[in-house]
Amino acid sequence: MLKEKSRLWWEDITGPSRLVREVAVSLQNAESLLLVLSEHTAWPKQMRSCVENYLSDSRHELLVDFLDGQTGQLISVSSCDEVAEFLLDRYAYPEVKSGYRRSARISWQEYLLANKVLTGRVVWLYNMKPEQADIWLEFTSAYSTKTSYDGLFVVELINTPELDLPKNGYRTIFHQHFITFYDALLFNYLLISNRGLPLVWSQYIATVSALLCETDVELAAAFLESDNFTQAAPTDILLDILKGATFAGKINSPRLQSDLVAGKFAKSVWQAQLQTIFPLIETERVSFIQHYEEQIKDGLSEKYYDFSSWSEQPLMQYGDRLTDPYKAEIGTIFRMCRLKKASDQISFLLFLPNENDRKRLSLLYELRNLIAHGDLCPTVKLSQFLDSYPYVWSGYNT
Repeated sequence: MLKEKSRLWWEDITGPSRLVREVAVSLQNAESLLLVLSEHTAWPKQMRSCVENYLSDSRHELLVDFLDGQTGQLISVSSCDEVAEFLLDRYAYPEVKSGYRRSARISWQEYLLANKVLTGRVVWLYNMKPEQADIWLEFTSAYSTKTSYDGLFVVELINTPELDLPKNGYRTIFHQHFITFYDALLFNYLLISNRGLPLVWSQYIATVSALLCETDVELAAAFLESDNFTQAAPTDILLDILKGATFAGKINSPRLQSDLVAGKFAKSVWQAQLQTIFPLIETERVSFIQHYEEQIKDGLSEKYYDFSSWSEQPLMQYGDRLTDPYKAEIGTIFRMCRLKKASDQISFLLFLPNENDRKRLSLLYELRNLIAHGDLCPTVKLSQFLDSYPYVWSGYNT
């Protein structure tokens, strides 16, 4: 049975699990972190949980305290002094809370370390605005730890603008450096393959999803739940999802608006068809030739009659005379079925006795032409092709 989606993504897919491990190991190595996430980072709560579990499983006795920057006292923290007061109020014993004196010429950070206020603790701040993060980064950059048990910080930001990042003791980890298209593709394939669809449908839908949604796998997971892939265009399915309540905010994001204006959604579907459908058409072309090899060879040896010029013409492909049946492309084969032999002007260069074979060849020709010219294959035609793939040619065995 497949794992719950968020756990599958963060525990079993290479890029996300590497990110989890990188964060956890950095903390074990006494490094505080600035963690920069993308706007479409999937299930960030599960990511934090996975880091916490990694630390626990490795018997590293670190207690992680996750703090939402937009709740409670954190919202009003606006200076380094207030950061220190917040930490003392939350973690220190009463006598330590009131024991700090500026006259002692000791910094807040030194005071916290001397009194072991954050011993064995990771303070993880998320949902932070850039101006909040600046304050916390300024304060924590001066918090110099020697071991992971002295107290550590993770400041988590989403799509932060350029910041003057502190150099002292901080490491910056970017979500985008770990998560790739291929992570999303594998995730999508695992989800769709659990639906029991034929392999060719699963490969196509997973690729469409990865190209449309990119690494926004939460959106991809919703897309893959559709039962309408054989009737509706993928772009229509995605837009319906984006207009729903769950993803209402995404439709107005600058990235998606830019994609809509540029026609990127349609281009992404075409790329998926190029990557998955085009090779299947080629496989069926070779299979067709295997079943009609002798007939194609005979047809290639003949000239056809050109009724527009009233003359005999050799069959050409890209300016060359063909002799090898296996080099004949779908367009050439399709044309042979419509050209009359010059010898009698009645018989075709290539005749297919089976009606289903003729229909299948016509479908291959249509789909191949559309993809080759950068156009989308209609969903209905694509369904006809995939639902009967691989097609078994009758040849002359009828």
